[in-house]
Formats: sequence, structure tokens, C-alpha cells
Amino acid sequence: MNVMNDEELKQLWRDSCHPRDTIEISFEIKDALRKFDRDIQRRDWQEIVIAIVLIPVFALVAYFIEPMVSRVAAIITIPALLFIVFKLRQIRKSRPDYDSSSLREFLALYRIYLINQKMLLERALYWYILPCGLPMLLFFVGQERYLLAILTIPLYYLVYRINKKAAKEELQPLIDKVNTQLTDLESEVAA
Repeated sequence: MNVMNDEELKQLWRDSCHPRDTIEISFEIKDALRKFDRDIQRRDWQEIVIAIVLIPVFALVAYFIEPMVSRVAAIITIPALLFIVFKLRQIRKSRPDYDSSSLREFLALYRIYLINQKMLLERALYWYILPCGLPMLLFFVGQERYLLAILTIPLYYLVYRINKKAAKEELQPLIDKVNTQLTDLESEVAA
């Protein structure tokens, strides 16, 4: 009985099923996308764990702290944190499965996922920064910690800029790469 190793099987499949360039491209792009997925999954889990830890903290703060302004700010922060968890989980569900479709279908679906991730980062001001930043600002003002209140503004601006930069410098090149791959595949099919 002839036993083939992994590389021989991959080579046989490449030679028999698809043009060589397409297979090599698919492995290359899928590896890049898997690395991106690991990074996004790590980011999402960090944000979700932090939010889940902070929810009971803000519940306790709301129960025990005075004055009322800080209490209201702590209460408002809880649904904001829940919304962050919801938003991150919602977008994660739109990620296509790597093995469920042809390369062209996968890339088309993944392109949509990448665009959604990019929009998430570009709109972080509205779904992430303002819902958490304004209650935090209000909380510190209620505690008469005006310096901390003032310091939250540049902190949240930094978060805003980091998200904008990631959308432009990390996600857009990946979207462009997927677009190029899709164009190449479509021209290959047309030829």
C-alpha cells in the first residue's frame, strides 16, 4: 500500500483539480485572513472580558456611591458595556467559514466581513467611545475629579485615532488584497 504524506496529497490535489496559481493564491490569502481572524478574535475577547468584568463593578459603584450624578453615570455605563459585547458578537457571526464554499464565494463573503470590520472601527466613536466615554466623564465630574474628567477626553481621542488608523492601514490593504484576488479569479473564469 502506498502511503502519501501531507505535502504529496496537497500537490496531487493542486495538479489535478485547479490551476496551480489559483491554489497557491488561495493558500496565501487564506493564511493572511486566518492571521487577521486570530488578531480580531483576540481583540474581541479582550473587549468582551473587560466589559463583563466592568458590568458588576459599575453595578456595585451605582449601588454604593454618592452623589446621584455619579450613580446615574455608573448605571448608564452598564447598558453601554452590554452594547459593546453585543456589537462585537454580532459582527463576528458574519465571518464566513473557511471550508464551506469555493474560493471565489469565500472571498466575496470575506470581503463583506472585512468591510463590516472596517466600518466597525471607523464608527467606534458612535458605538464604543461616546456610550462609555460620556458616562465616564459624567462620573468623574460627579466625583469632583475634574482632572480625571479632562484626561478622559484625550484618552478617548487616542482610542478614536487608533481605530481610524487600523481601519486605514490594516483593514483597507487587506480588503484591497481580497478585491485583487477576486478580480484575478473572475478574469481566470472568463478566460
